[in-house]
Amino acid sequence: MNTRKMIPLVFILFLLAGKLHAQDGYILKTDTLLTGVRLELAKGLEKYHKVFLSQGKRGTITYTPDEVTEFGTGNEVFVGLPLPGSTTKVFLYQLVKNDAVAVYQYADEAGKHFFFRQGEGPLQEITKTNNPYAEYLMGLHAQEPNHPLQTYTIEPTASSLCLAGDLSRTGNPNLITRFRFGVWVGGGVGRLSQELISSSESELLVGIFANLPIYRQFSLQTELFYWQEAYVDTKGPQTQIEDVAFNRKSLVLPVMVRYSFLQSRGKFIPYLQAGPNLLFGLKKKGEVQKVRIEEYSVDTNYYLFAEQSGYLYAGFSAGAGTEYKINSRHSFFLDVRYLATLDTEKSSLTYVTLSFNF
Repeated sequence: MNTRKMIPLVFILFLLAGKLHAQDGYILKTDTLLTGVRLELAKGLEKYHKVFLSQGKRGTITYTPDEVTEFGTGNEVFVGLPLPGSTTKVFLYQLVKNDAVAVYQYADEAGKHFFFRQGEGPLQEITKTNNPYAEYLMGLHAQEPNHPLQTYTIEPTASSLCLAGDLSRTGNPNLITRFRFGVWVGGGVGRLSQELISSSESELLVGIFANLPIYRQFSLQTELFYWQEAYVDTKGPQTQIEDVAFNRKSLVLPVMVRYSFLQSRGKFIPYLQAGPNLLFGLKKKGEVQKVRIEEYSVDTNYYLFAEQSGYLYAGFSAGAGTEYKINSRHSFFLDVRYLATLDTEKSSLTYVTLSFNF
């Protein structure tokens, strides 16, 4: 592409990027509410001090926290308030808000800071050593020994503070996620489909797993298990029989993203999961036995497939299941999965697993 053609293209992309960056929102000034306006957030730390109202060809208007009480873009809300010990207003990002309490985030060169406010009261900073938000929530539910906040530590982080608000609002202990590991056992049907053989066999599987929370309903499910494949197929007319055998032993490492329906209440939590697999072939071997039966003689010939060991190949897994919570720390998991390899053998495995986390 020549330079003359690239210049208009770059210009168009630049304009599109600007339009995509602008978001529909609202601005609340002291006595005026503007809705359905196009807002652009300032970059980096400046977003706590400026917001831009896009007016198309007429340019933009810059607003500061002294001029704007509150503004919102999409699901984000910023409130103009002075920090404790200061009279200069800044835009605070609102993390939690209900009729009685609000939690805000602010960032500067030193990092992120979090603040708590009851009603129209003063802002109080949330730190590791002083967490008035935790004290407030625990006080609300002090008479509820089974409330999920009683087993949750509220850290001064955005995710922890938001989760604490959800726990207090919903009272749903399933929202609390932890790192978990355990063992599983499974069984199913493996199938091999290739040019020389098409066969299926039942399989027994044993493995270990670790589940690492990522964000809210999402977690990373990693496992390690041993898979032994053994397939036999017989084909051909009675006078020329061909027996085909294929054997492989592999270690399988699935890495799946799991989505759990944590908003569901009770002991059962359904989930979906999918992701790639890395497989290590410990040993692969196959052979063909051809038997020719004629009127007065029988000829037998053996042909070996190419043997291989110590090699890597890839696959993909997907499935669905449900968790049954025994208590706040231990659960059983029952799921159904399908695994397909991406190598030349194109083997697959449909199986059911039962897991337990320690």
